[in-house]
Amino acid sequence: MAFSMHFTGHAECVKFVKKFNLPLLVTGGGGYTKENVARCWTVETGILLDTELPNEIPENDYIKYFAPDFSLKIPGGHIENLNTKSYISSIKVQILENLRYIQHAPSVQMQEVPPDFYIPDRKYR
Repeated sequence: MAFSMHFTGHAECVKFVKKFNLPLLVTGGGGYTKENVARCWTVETGILLDTELPNEIPENDYIKYFAPDFSLKIPGGHIENLNTKSYISSIKVQILENLRYIQHAPSVQMQEVPPDFYIPDRKYR
């Protein structure tokens, strides 16, 4: 099994978290192709700076990183989701188990948050 997300989906996650207006530190990840890592970070930097970016890449010293089509946005391909519900559930169990071993601040409680807390208000879209 593998996790597969087009960088535009990843950027939507950044946009979602940004809506909470909390301090945010965005760091690198992994699994990108060398052709798409520049696109991913360009799109996400634009989101973080509230800047609409054109699809055309201007000539610059790093233009080679936007090959082969030298545009910012590329269409996502369809990749079949091979992750079963039981596989996703096992990941969730493992994450929650790992969280048990993280020391917490004495005044911070760890408890489940109601699901509607995570649903953004439609007026912000």
